[in-house]
Amino acid sequence: MLAIEESEAVQRPEPRPGVGEVLVRNRFIGTPGGEAAGEVVAAADPALIGQAVVYFPGGGRYAEYAAVPVEELVPLEPGTPLDVAAALAFDGTAAYVLTHVGFRLRAGDRVAATGLVAQLAELAGAELVTENAKIAYGGGLEQLASRGTLILHGGNPHGRIDVERLAERQLSVHWVDTAHYLATPAARAMALRFVLERVEPEILERVPLRDAARGRETPESGKVLLIV
Repeated sequence: MLAIEESEAVQRPEPRPGVGEVLVRNRFIGTPGGEAAGEVVAAADPALIGQAVVYFPGGGRYAEYAAVPVEELVPLEPGTPLDVAAALAFDGTAAYVLTHVGFRLRAGDRVAATGLVAQLAELAGAELVTENAKIAYGGGLEQLASRGTLILHGGNPHGRIDVERLAERQLSVHWVDTAHYLATPAARAMALRFVLERVEPEILERVPLRDAARGRETPESGKVLLIV
């Protein structure tokens, strides 16, 4: 099978699923996370064979086939476009957690956001004040109105936060660990179903798997998919 290893296209034997795993024929893989959509082609449970699935958060499997733990699978409803499912699997569910679970936006909130977060913020009734990525994600505390909230996801790109400045302007910082809220198959399935029914991913480019070895810059927003 074709696989990408250390930015090179190589041929590798098809993996054999172990105990608690299935073999998935990947169709679309998201970059850079490696979340993927395809169908189950080998499993101990015959009922799973042929099931369309998306899997995350394991990812990182840039290959035609992947042995995937059953608990990472999210079954897809018949007719779900696999490219859309792959594009929303990680980014879409993370945006859902940021706007509806880990931090709940309310009608009338004024938000600076881009991409899927912006779509889901508006869905929650928030007012979108900018979709400029440099302002939304690079402005930090300086961009906040008095009593505003800075929502962080993952690392903190703003460096050390001055607590005195927070107190002076009555600002708050809310850090959301999306992995915590997406830790179970049921939570991932619910989040993915929510975004599949409500938002459209921004798929910037579809690239053949072999061409992924050339290396590509990670976009500020939107998704690059590998066609397998």
